[in-house]
Formats: sequence, structure tokens, C-alpha cells
Amino acid sequence: MDELDAERTVRSIVHRESPYTSEMQLALVSRRLDKAMLLRVLEKLTGDFGYEGIWAIHALVGLDEQRAQQAAIRWLNHPDHNARSIGLDILLRHWVKDAPVDKVIDLARNDPDENVRYRSILILGEIGDERALEVLEWIKDNDEGENWEGEPLKYTAECAICQIQQRLSSAASPTPPPLWAG
Repeated sequence: MDELDAERTVRSIVHRESPYTSEMQLALVSRRLDKAMLLRVLEKLTGDFGYEGIWAIHALVGLDEQRAQQAAIRWLNHPDHNARSIGLDILLRHWVKDAPVDKVIDLARNDPDENVRYRSILILGEIGDERALEVLEWIKDNDEGENWEGEPLKYTAECAICQIQQRLSSAASPTPPPLWAG
């Protein structure tokens, strides 16, 4: 089976109207394609944002973490805010420490979508990189946006600042010896 036939096979199983769950779809596809071909098709599908692309990136998480992580990072540059948001969610759940800090800082400050900015702020707090402090301070003082639950982004930025400061202070001070060591 060539790659085009393999892609047709995947698309015939993976679609919105499918009666199968995502896990069942992956199992059916995996039975029909060898792993190398499946990975190539999944990687190709992640180039398209839509049901198949979202399904493919989630399938890759369990099959090839490096390809899934690369796809999630590519989605941070996608013109559709939903794709950027999904890319951030995947990074937040699976590889927050490996997220591209400079790109996430840029999204936190400049993305037109409030939910993309919100997810970016969460990631910056989790990463704990002090380079994010300046933009988080700016967000705390200037960003009037809210996440989907109506929580102001400035509060999320304050929490992220605290996370980073706490991480920096614990890294700077050595762990005290236990009381019984004394």
C-alpha cells in the first residue's frame, strides 16, 4: 500500500460521523497499516487543522512523542486560534518543560485570542523561566482579557509570576539539613 492509499484508508475510518471512538479508530487504522506508514500518514494529517488533524496529533502522542511534540509546536504558528490553543494544550499536558519559551512568551503578550494568551500564561508559570517575568508583569498591569470562564488574565499572570519567583527562590537557597541531622 502506498502513502496515498494509506491516507485514504485512514480518512475512511477517521471522520466526524464515525461510530467509533478515537481509540477504536486508532486500533482499526493500526491493524491495516504498518507502524512506519501509519506514522507518516499521521504526521501528514497534522498539517491540516480539522477533525483529522486533531485526531492525528492526539494519536501521535501515544505512538511517537517526538513527532507529536513537533506537530504541537508547529500548531503554535497556525493562523487559526483554535489550532494554537490545541497546540498549547498538548504541550501543557505532555511537554510543558520542553515548550519553546520565546514563542510562548510572544503568544502570551501578542496573540489576539484571549484563550491562547491564557494557556500561554499557564505554560510560562509551569516552565518557570525568568525570561517570562517581564511579559507577565506587563500582562498583570495591562491585559484586560479574560479566559473562557471570565477570569481576568491578569490574575493568571499573577499566579504565574508567583510560580516563577517561588521556583527561582528555591533554586537559589540550598535545602536546609533535616532537624535530626543537627
